[in-house]
Amino acid sequence: MRDLTLVSKRVYGNRDESLAVMASAGLNHIDQELKQGRMVLPNSTTLYQLKRQSGFESVAELRENFKPVWAE
Repeated sequence: MRDLTLVSKRVYGNRDESLAVMASAGLNHIDQELKQGRMVLPNSTTLYQLKRQSGFESVAELRENFKPVWAE
């Protein structure tokens, strides 16, 4: 499988978290093939907390001028 957005859609209900899928799978490139197997992903609440702690936002609507709109 090469479309990580489909995994994101299945796990999180949207295609915006493909980078979380990529990181959890240990992939270096977005077009790298995802091998079939078991993968550990954070739940939505934990992912939200991790993104706030790191200052990263993957949802385009929540970014302005390349920064999260919620960042101070």
